[in-house]
Amino acid sequence: IDTTHLMSDEREFVGGFNNPGPITVNLIWNDTLASHTALRALRDSGELVEWMIADSDGTAAPTVSGGAFEPLTTRTNRKFTGYVADINISFAGNEVQRATLTIQRSGAITTTPKV
Repeated sequence: IDTTHLMSDEREFVGGFNNPGPITVNLIWNDTLASHTALRALRDSGELVEWMIADSDGTAAPTVSGGAFEPLTTRTNRKFTGYVADINISFAGNEVQRATLTIQRSGAITTTPKV
C-alpha cells in the first residue's frame, strides 16, 4: 500500500494483502485416465476445490473425511484451495505426452509438518 507523503523524495510502502500465486505441477499426461478427465472437467468448470500436496518425507496415503483432506502427521503436507487455471500439454517425437497443470490458489496454504 502506497503511503508516500507529498513531501517525500521517494515512494513509501507498507505491506497489504498477500496475492496468492499459482502452483504448477508437471506430469505425464494420459487422456484415457479418469483422473485426467476429471482435471479437464475442473478446468472447464472453474470450480474452487481443496488440494493437498504431501512431501516425500513419509509414505502415508492422504485420506478424505467429509469431503475434506485429513492432515497427515507422519508426512509433511500442504493444503490449499484453488481452481485449475490451465493444462498445457506438450508433444515431442519418441516421448510420452507431458503436461503442466496450473492451479490458481485462492487464500493461504496451510502446512502440517511431519511429527
